[in-house]
Amino acid sequence: MNDDASRVKRSPFFLLLILSFCLYAEAESGSVPQLSAEATVSLVTMWPGAEIYSAFGHSGFRVTDPRSGIDLLFNYGTFDFEDPLFVPRFVKGELNYCLSVYPYKAYYDFNVSTEKRRWNEQILDLDRGQVDALYRFLMKNALPENRYYRYDFIKDNCATRIDDALVKALGPSYALGKDPVAKPGASYRDLIDEYVAGRPLYLFLFSFVLGRASDHVVTTREASFAPIHLMKALDSATLEAGGSTRPLVRSSSRLYEPQAFSDFSTAWIDPGFLLWPLALVVLILTGSSILAWRKGRTARRRLVLADLVLFMMIGLAGAICFYLEFLSVHSATKGNLNLIWLWPFHFLAAWWCLSRRPSRLRTAYFGLAAIAALLPLLAWPLWPQGMDSRLIPLLLIVSARSLRLALPF
Repeated sequence: MNDDASRVKRSPFFLLLILSFCLYAEAESGSVPQLSAEATVSLVTMWPGAEIYSAFGHSGFRVTDPRSGIDLLFNYGTFDFEDPLFVPRFVKGELNYCLSVYPYKAYYDFNVSTEKRRWNEQILDLDRGQVDALYRFLMKNALPENRYYRYDFIKDNCATRIDDALVKALGPSYALGKDPVAKPGASYRDLIDEYVAGRPLYLFLFSFVLGRASDHVVTTREASFAPIHLMKALDSATLEAGGSTRPLVRSSSRLYEPQAFSDFSTAWIDPGFLLWPLALVVLILTGSSILAWRKGRTARRRLVLADLVLFMMIGLAGAICFYLEFLSVHSATKGNLNLIWLWPFHFLAAWWCLSRRPSRLRTAYFGLAAIAALLPLLAWPLWPQGMDSRLIPLLLIVSARSLRLALPF
């Protein structure tokens, strides 16, 4: 969805930006060419790409008028990847995206040559007045004073802006269709998981940061935050005029099909393959240490440095989730129950792992930490937040090592 990382100055993409600024100047001066009766508007959908910012695909409007020589792509997914504050602004949810207008052929040639992603086009069955209304709306929206908006991953992005534009330009005659892809009862989390199903590392990371807000069961309109779901919903969208209803989409075609299509799967980077064997080793070593202590033998401190690293990493993950929960404005990360066991304080408490003299405070702290990590495991079927099974071995590791550190040896 967030498709246009500005690789400017290093690539032909810089030329697209220059051309888009020329179009803005024309719009402000009122010299934008008028559309002829041959003009059409279509939705262009791009399949997911390799990078995380393109992992969910992309949507844009294409306005074509052969008689006037107009062929433009209106892209709500533009952001400045070279902004030095890009990461903190994105994490906090204060990153501005904007609507950019590019010559279609230049944009298409650049993207298919560099990313080789599928492209699909749906030509909309609009009458002359509707084409003009949508075109005027887009050109006005592309002016410098109107083009920026506050990006939200699931509420306001390049795909939701497409539906919003259709609603505002076409009015009540436009009705979005049903999404035949989304399963009944699907949530935001379910749809996100679909897009990263072949990328277990992304699945694992999303399982940390997405909160209960992501478990909201979506309507068809809400599901259209994902570009391919928007494309499918438009297939059955309708327009009403003079008491009759017609399909919104006149025709659909594949603009580009890579010779060797890739789903960009990264299945070989699966945290589960690492965490389950690691959890088994940790449980065996922890159990043997506790048994030795119970029998009165001196328990060997085998995992001191490993404990230090573990709890510092868990503390760091907890700090990120805490920030996304209470300081960020991202809607998808709210109500994150992982904070029950992902304590930011672990980053500092980790240094207790180096102490050879257990204190009552350490015992109490890690005793509570062990209970907190066990809660999701014990209540897994009834847990009110969606959880990835790859978290199970991590929860076992955290609970086992917390229990070990809570004991007085």
